[in-house]
Amino acid sequence: MRRLAALMALSVLLAIAAGCTKSAQTQDLPKTLTVACCQNYTYDMQFRDFIEAGFPDWDVRFVPMQADNDYKAYDEKTLAAFMDKEKPDLLILNVPDYSLMRKADKLQNLEEWAAQKKTKLNDAVTPGVLDFLRGEEGGPLYGIGPGFHASAMYYNKNIFDRLGIPYPTDGMNWEQTIALADRVMQDKRLEKGEVGLHIPWLRGPFDLLQRIAGNEGLTYANAKTGAVTFDSQGWERLFKQVAAAYKRGTFVATWPEARESDGRTYYDQAAMEAVDLFKQGKAAITIDDDNLMTNLKSGKPKFDWGVVTAPARSSDPAFGGELQMYEVFAIPVSASHAEEAWEVLSYFMSAHVGQAKAALGGTLGGMDLSVQADYPEWKQDPDYKPFYALRPTNTIDRYYYGEPQGPGSFDTSFAELVNGHIRNVVENKETEDKAFGAIQSGAEALMKKALSEVQADGADETDKAGKSE
Repeated sequence: MRRLAALMALSVLLAIAAGCTKSAQTQDLPKTLTVACCQNYTYDMQFRDFIEAGFPDWDVRFVPMQADNDYKAYDEKTLAAFMDKEKPDLLILNVPDYSLMRKADKLQNLEEWAAQKKTKLNDAVTPGVLDFLRGEEGGPLYGIGPGFHASAMYYNKNIFDRLGIPYPTDGMNWEQTIALADRVMQDKRLEKGEVGLHIPWLRGPFDLLQRIAGNEGLTYANAKTGAVTFDSQGWERLFKQVAAAYKRGTFVATWPEARESDGRTYYDQAAMEAVDLFKQGKAAITIDDDNLMTNLKSGKPKFDWGVVTAPARSSDPAFGGELQMYEVFAIPVSASHAEEAWEVLSYFMSAHVGQAKAALGGTLGGMDLSVQADYPEWKQDPDYKPFYALRPTNTIDRYYYGEPQGPGSFDTSFAELVNGHIRNVVENKETEDKAFGAIQSGAEALMKKALSEVQADGADETDKAGKSE
């Protein structure tokens, strides 16, 4: 019944958009379109109803890019084979597949389409999404999507009120955030089990260190040159602050208990809830994405909360936090029905669809934020504004702060090295200065070992290839 009601609401909300679409169609020649996207389930939940409501007379063929419950990764060869076999006109891609096709020059320039059609495709889109999709070099726009996820800083008003400490504010950087969390942690009135800062999915202090480093634009290694770049003032300042906060218990590393089924590892809702200190009311501050907003608004926690912008980059407060996109719309160079593909893409990027998503919430195709900058106003909820305030510190070329920076086994070994020295600080076996000073030389030894292993593996593969010929 809930889905039926949502479908009826969708039909009403998209009436204007559908009317505009029909006016552009020829009545005697039905249009055809092949859409390649995701899995059947995802397409049915997020896209099918919108397309059928907006283009009821079209012959739309859907081609799944993945079988249900199969999250296989494409490479350039297998993706090219899929394109050659299915010949889609419109692609709805995940970020890795979009990156592959973008680098291979297999996608049409959407800004050229916008200029040709005299439309302002980008004007209403929040700038952070455009920055993300243009990549590190700020290149042309080959894809765009109607939804995104972004991070923000949430805080427990009850804890701050009880301690008489001012709330977090927009524009705080990570150093200020940890300092505020430290202030909470050092207050003797803090109750047992409460912490100043909770960050989801931390295996150890290095994970937080790396997350902050990504926000600040710091890297610890260069895989191409084999250089270790940890020995810098920026890293030293960051390392000492995180090590000191970890020693004081300002934040703790928490990771949900995994379950195994059919050879797969997964984390169920109960496991994640068990380690979520913020949702339990035990953390003063957390940094999380908009999914937490949805959960807090629907779950009605037993504490009052607020939200401000994610920690900003200290050198440029216009940037802060990470952005994620799970679906990117693109038109392949090989599209036979590119005009129709553009029409559907434009429809999904319209204010009408954005307003429909705002009205429907998570009921139907509305699980993420709309890229339209007016979304908080459409929602009539200022809590959503922090997600639109900053430009992201990641891009399509550097999607996630945890991506490898060194060759082979280096990154795992480096994380263990850093965590080990922070444990020594916690246990008073090393001073912060001594621990930081030991990491560069230790990392250089790990880099040398990793490079040797990579070279040896390459030689083995070459030898095997020669023998097989």
